[in-house]
Amino acid sequence: MKTAQEAGIPDRPEKAFMICRLPREKECRLFQPSNHASAVELTFAPFRGRSVKASLEEVEHWREIESDVVSLSDRTDAADDQSSYSKKLERLISGMQEQDDLDKVVLSRQYSIPFPENYSARQHFDRLLAAYADHAVYWIKWPEIGEWMGASPEPLLRLDGQLLSTVALAGTLAVDEGEWSEKEYREQRSVSDFIHQRLIDNGCLQVTSKGPYERRTGRLRHLQTDFEAWLPSKAEHQQVLEQLHPTPAVCGLPRQSALDWIDTLEEYDRQFYTGYWGLDEGGSAAYFVNLRCMSIHQTHLSFYAGGGVNALSGPQREWQETADKLQALMAYLDET
Repeated sequence: MKTAQEAGIPDRPEKAFMICRLPREKECRLFQPSNHASAVELTFAPFRGRSVKASLEEVEHWREIESDVVSLSDRTDAADDQSSYSKKLERLISGMQEQDDLDKVVLSRQYSIPFPENYSARQHFDRLLAAYADHAVYWIKWPEIGEWMGASPEPLLRLDGQLLSTVALAGTLAVDEGEWSEKEYREQRSVSDFIHQRLIDNGCLQVTSKGPYERRTGRLRHLQTDFEAWLPSKAEHQQVLEQLHPTPAVCGLPRQSALDWIDTLEEYDRQFYTGYWGLDEGGSAAYFVNLRCMSIHQTHLSFYAGGGVNALSGPQREWQETADKLQALMAYLDET
């Protein structure tokens, strides 16, 4: 199947499911809950806290199954306008200029809109599929998770046998913006150095990197560095995942200092935004950072975006970066 419509998913499904298409693949995969040991295990992890894990059964077409209805929350958190977010940025940048050991903090915001009258989640998902061929595009409704949709440009970890790969995706400009500056290169270096060290610390062998190079994702450009390594047979890839997440690309560096700033300045719960999701199929596994995503509620839709801040950042540019990132999903609302 190539779309959610071909899979027969209802416009407002009540039961648990997940549909996704991994980067560069042609076909979507549709999953529903499995009551027995499964060859496919789902991990859906929040930014902080316990991951949701589930056994999945892959199906060719939507089936009405006996399962609990997944209820959706109507909770909304405070949203920042440009003035309030800029004040937070000014406070953070000033603090970073005074705190020499604080390299980077990822500040984010939530933006919610009333549930559009003619909104179709199924059509929205299918448009994201068409727009983002090299992204991990998903739509999930699941107990303990709720309903989320996204198109992530960032692999967290891929495993093929013992060959492990990951990326450092950090530093963002709009496609029509100017040249890369030291601010973006510094941001990229901090993430790359962190990932390289984490791989070595976890016993990975033959760690190699390529980059940074420019990568275009929709209407944005990023700096990216690719990593490959061999995972020793005695090492578990779940251990590497736990050491990588949250990377400086979604949190900051040093990690605890960045988390302290996030707790101070962000007035909402990220939940699964900047967490990760992935499928483990035994001999192979693929996990993706939950970026360019949204949560679907009974009365509203919530979108999420953030950006890496360092001592060279400017509030206006950081605000605009979040506005550009929000459009990654919101740009495809008008056609639904």
